[in-house]
Amino acid sequence: MRYYRPPRTRLYTSKDRLIITLLQALFFIAIGSALIYFNVLNINDPATDQVHKITGHITKEYTYTVNNQYSGTFINIDSSKDIYIFDKNTFTPAWDEHVTSRQRVDIYYKDGRPLRIIAIQLYDTFGNPVQQFTTPAFSATANQSQSSASTWGLVIGVVLVLISLLWSIKNIRSYLRSDKSRLVRM
Repeated sequence: MRYYRPPRTRLYTSKDRLIITLLQALFFIAIGSALIYFNVLNINDPATDQVHKITGHITKEYTYTVNNQYSGTFINIDSSKDIYIFDKNTFTPAWDEHVTSRQRVDIYYKDGRPLRIIAIQLYDTFGNPVQQFTTPAFSATANQSQSSASTWGLVIGVVLVLISLLWSIKNIRSYLRSDKSRLVRM
């Protein structure tokens, strides 16, 4: 004879319940670990709006115009094969057009394509700093700290992993202490 069992009533063994609980805990551990991984990666990633510095000598300077209107200035330096771009109108003090070729410079830039210069430090022939040209973006990044979003992501990830581990340990201990033959209603 066949008995009808309503779909909401399922009888699980305590082993089944342990497996279900462990799968749920593994799911939350995976989410927490992913949050930790990507936030640590974000903190240590140099491309996350951090300022980079490169030192070298100016090899070439190009002025780029569109329809006879100034659009930007490109600079090559000998210590890199990259091309750096800046807008001379955003510098404080105003950009001096008479920068000599082979002049030593420190270039502060942000990653991206093209590499945008946000500050330039010029040096004389003896290696003494002569003049620094900065943009508002350089001043803003000098006062920036680590993103609070990445800090909260780390905290939430660690809390998720810890709660999931404690939940798993609690259920494993209760399974080991219990009678393994009984059925549990869920």
